[in-house]
Amino acid sequence: VSYRRYNNSMRYSFLSIFFSFGLMLGISSPTLGLSDKVKLPKYKIDSIGQDIQVLDASQKADGFWIYLPQRNAKKADNVVVFMHGYGAYNPMIFGSWIKHLVTQGNIVIYPRYQKTLTRPLPKRFVRNAMQGIKEAFLVLEDVGIDSRLWSSLDIVGHSYGGVISSNLAQNIEAYGLPPIENLMICSAGTGPFKGGILETYDRLASNLIIIDSNHDTTVGSRFSKYINGLTEGKQNKVYLNQRSFKKGSLKLTSHHNEPYALDVAFDNGVRNYTVKKALRVGKINILDTEGYWKLFDSLMREEQKFSLFNKANTEWQLSQEHPEIKLTVAK
Repeated sequence: VSYRRYNNSMRYSFLSIFFSFGLMLGISSPTLGLSDKVKLPKYKIDSIGQDIQVLDASQKADGFWIYLPQRNAKKADNVVVFMHGYGAYNPMIFGSWIKHLVTQGNIVIYPRYQKTLTRPLPKRFVRNAMQGIKEAFLVLEDVGIDSRLWSSLDIVGHSYGGVISSNLAQNIEAYGLPPIENLMICSAGTGPFKGGILETYDRLASNLIIIDSNHDTTVGSRFSKYINGLTEGKQNKVYLNQRSFKKGSLKLTSHHNEPYALDVAFDNGVRNYTVKKALRVGKINILDTEGYWKLFDSLMREEQKFSLFNKANTEWQLSQEHPEIKLTVAK
């Protein structure tokens, strides 16, 4: 399967107001800088309400935020990396989903990987994300968290973050990362860029959910189909498609930004194109609570026994009242 063939035969708009710059910048294979030293960064300690502690080391392009359960939240017993999409380096965009994960007992690392919409080049995204994850481990150790919690990781990635996450899962040994047990990529893609895309995913051992949306005009289904094709025969994988639904006053769209789940308590003040769009279109509905969130929760809990890895199961129901609201296994 050739990604270049997909890339040349189909074109989708992807933040074209900014990506026009990228086309002139020259995109090449990722330069990861594996020799870069990992050291404890400066960080600030804050909190969101009573249940979430925030460790903020986000100032640099390879920075990050860490969200930890405290007080009334379930005690931390797992580490999740939440990999945002292009320009979404304001955690507010996914704040409600992050809050859900933390209150369930997950420490959430949210790598920044971009300084601005045009810096660095996409070929640096994987390196920056990897660096941020490793430095986040040092910060967690510095505040007294047992390193056994990240003997393995779970990752969820949206848009460009899905491509970065897949790259990390393929290359855990080369990058010196813990095993990635569970991976869910939502509306994954890079638009006109190529940074982070690999020629093979033959070492991607993670339990894998791929989700795309039927009317995604931002990245479409190119990468979803590409990685699904390159992992053909993988038993611990399912590829799901989300379609629009309308009945009476209930309307569910199937666009690129369906996983957005805003919570202003996570706002870092950034107001770029991506954040402004999220403020316009972001909403929390049954697609989040019964779809994306519950799918990832179930994947982390059930792992290889996840129900949709059984080929006899072909859909994920979101509503008993409206059984037609569902995610279906793509053919």
